Amino acid sequence: MSVRARVLNIGVASVLLVGVVAMSPHVGVAAASCSPMTTRVTELVKPSTAASYVTTSVAVANRLKLRQGYEDDLGMPFAVAPTNTTGDFVPVKRLHNPSTGDTAWLRRGAEADRLRAGGYVDQGAPFYASPNSASGCVPVFSFVRRGMHRLAGTPAYRTQLTG
Repeated sequence: MSVRARVLNIGVASVLLVGVVAMSPHVGVAAASCSPMTTRVTELVKPSTAASYVTTSVAVANRLKLRQGYEDDLGMPFAVAPTNTTGDFVPVKRLHNPSTGDTAWLRRGAEADRLRAGGYVDQGAPFYASPNSASGCVPVFSFVRRGMHRLAGTPAYRTQLTG
């Protein structure tokens, strides 16, 4: 089984995991605190296809569970910033491939360009993250497993995806 991983940094505010920080290792942006990242995300997986979806909307999560077969609820593994009020964050793009059902979350760059060229549709930036390690941030990893993108905000889930 082929599993590719890339580090994303996430923030921690006391015990809560808070904020996707870096979708890919980029340098050059001043470090920001992850403390403004307080909007929790829900991560769901559709067992029939292994597709996953991350959303900050409880209504969207419920609709995906009830109508689209996203039965595996991985809970709320991290939090993000819904807007860039501090000016220190970068947009996290959601790209969806309607042919495969895969959804990827990443910053702009070569991988986003490659995915768009491969049929992924850019659905905008549903949330924001710090572009690099910052005060209170911890890593979140982006994986491609069985052709589907996944975010792993906890060590246990990273182990599960690579095991």
